Amino acid sequence: RLLSVVENLLDNAAKATSAGQAIEVHTSLEAGSSSGGAEVRLEVVDEGRGIPPDRLEVIFQPGVGLEPGGFGLGLSLCREIVRMHAGTIEVASKPGRTSFCIRLPQFRSGEDDDRDSIDSVG
Repeated sequence: RLLSVVENLLDNAAKATSAGQAIEVHTSLEAGSSSGGAEVRLEVVDEGRGIPPDRLEVIFQPGVGLEPGGFGLGLSLCREIVRMHAGTIEVASKPGRTSFCIRLPQFRSGEDDDRDSIDSVG
């Protein structure tokens, strides 16, 4: 399921950019969060047209989309999938730079985990 989140963000970035504009993916492991453990950070950044300020507040709500003919469900589903993995997703945007940042708690293979019902690979 997390793979579908990344695919959606990359697809949206591609739709918002023109040929020659960059789309970047950054990842990092960040120490200590407010919850106490390390976090994995994944950020998708594009140099596209940006998201209008009035849409930033509601961009993750169902039915809010930027593309004509779309249903506006992609980002709301992304948010729900990230939340199912105890993470967060945030957006920052202005013309020429949009960033979606996902933060997930670090999970180490072999640790006891009560999320057995969550598909954390795809």
